[in-house]
Amino acid sequence: MSNVVQGHAEPDPTVYVPPSRTGVQPQGDSVDPWTGPATTGDPVPDGGYAFTPDQLRSIADKWEALGLRFEKAKTEARQLTDAEGPGAEYASINNAERIRLSGLALSDALDKRMQYCQAMAKKFEAAIADYRQAEEQAVIEIRHSTQGRF
Repeated sequence: MSNVVQGHAEPDPTVYVPPSRTGVQPQGDSVDPWTGPATTGDPVPDGGYAFTPDQLRSIADKWEALGLRFEKAKTEARQLTDAEGPGAEYASINNAERIRLSGLALSDALDKRMQYCQAMAKKFEAAIADYRQAEEQAVIEIRHSTQGRF
């Protein structure tokens, strides 16, 4: 039932990796791509995984869809926050109060998860934009340096 994103998820040094937004670039092959900082104690270098724009789009869409599911669940959780006791006796009122508090906690948790999913979708959208910008820059450089000839 789940969709599988085709491709590989292993470090590939032949694939373009956009420059770091922090300005710190990885130092060549100084970190083993499989064990990396686990054995060297060095910070994790930027990049390292290769995705096509279609794969990035698929992942962004999945994060967005998951965020929408959390948003729908939050809408349904409002029933708990509006709970009222069936009667005026102490047990009914206390029970309804506990249900409302539980509903508020659930709503807060769902809201945080929804925001996280939206943030992840935006990160993949940004990666797609970076990928396109790098492609456009490469085309410009090739046209200028070789006048379009190889």
